[in-house]
Amino acid sequence: MNYSKENNSPLMEKRTGWFSRRGEMYHTVLSTRLRLSRNVENYRFPGTMDREEGDELQAGLKTFLLKKDPVSAPFSAYSLAALSLREKLLLRERNILTSRQMENRRGTVVLGKGEELNCLLCVDDHVQIIGLGNGYCLPSLYNEAKALADEADREFPFARDEVHGYLTSRVTEAGTGLRASVIMQLSALSLMEDMDPLFLALMERGLCIRGYMDDQEQSRGGLYQIYCGGNGGYKRTDEILNSFSEAVKILSEREEACRREINRGRYPQLEDRISRSLGVLRYCRMISAGEAYKHLMLLRQGICLGWITEISLEAISALGLFTGQAHVEGLLSEEGTEPTAELVDERRARLIRETLDGNLSFFGE
Repeated sequence: MNYSKENNSPLMEKRTGWFSRRGEMYHTVLSTRLRLSRNVENYRFPGTMDREEGDELQAGLKTFLLKKDPVSAPFSAYSLAALSLREKLLLRERNILTSRQMENRRGTVVLGKGEELNCLLCVDDHVQIIGLGNGYCLPSLYNEAKALADEADREFPFARDEVHGYLTSRVTEAGTGLRASVIMQLSALSLMEDMDPLFLALMERGLCIRGYMDDQEQSRGGLYQIYCGGNGGYKRTDEILNSFSEAVKILSEREEACRREINRGRYPQLEDRISRSLGVLRYCRMISAGEAYKHLMLLRQGICLGWITEISLEAISALGLFTGQAHVEGLLSEEGTEPTAELVDERRARLIRETLDGNLSFFGE
């Protein structure tokens, strides 16, 4: 029986974007995320403004964004109240919404070309510019986000304090309104060195590091999130960016050095885990999102070590995104099939097999 396609989301149509490009330190940095928060003066914060005030401000901000050059920076806007749960989950999987923001029904999400630069209107702050990129690209993301914020500031003057800087709904982010993070694969470094001294060194820089997934999956994939923010206006933006960039570069260089050391030795257990993951992904007929991601990250590790050469890092990045639950459910709906737990696991497995075999037609290639 065919499933109705009337409510298909245009969000599923975007299959290329920031996740299909390479940035700096791409072999060690999976992705970069930036959030720049601003609030319009003479308006209350979103959590305290009434509906009429919120609708008025959102309408003005949305008009400003949508009237921009449709060729160089086309934006598309979606009311959070009008989005289905699956569409919100899809935006969560794309790292645009957080789990808490998914519950908001009064804001607007505005997606940019390739989803590299996006905006949330009247969610936590009046304007949150979300920048996303593959590899390390924080400086360029910040420059693009700052340019957009400065342009908006000319039409909607932002609230600022002469001493502390920009005012935000989070006191810890007042001043710069900046929060940035990267996801790094430090599997070789965590295998060969004690990570505790690195954690302490990052904390001294005002940065934090944590395992990106739960303990078991983090230890297998070697994924860590390094993030900054919460400076409360006591640091300049250039100081934050420089310190962050330097820390990521040091971690990347140490990870690369540990990988070279691994390739000079013999690590049969690691080779076995990576080879088993390749076998699972090439031949699975059903696979869950969590299991798929775990094996994809081990596969990525094998590619970065030079042990697997027939699969590209771009393919792994795309699969890491599009094998998420909401993405696979959206794919099934697009194909006219009602998503069930079993069919989702089957379709995910088929997408992985086809991509690893070199069929990239799903991603428009």
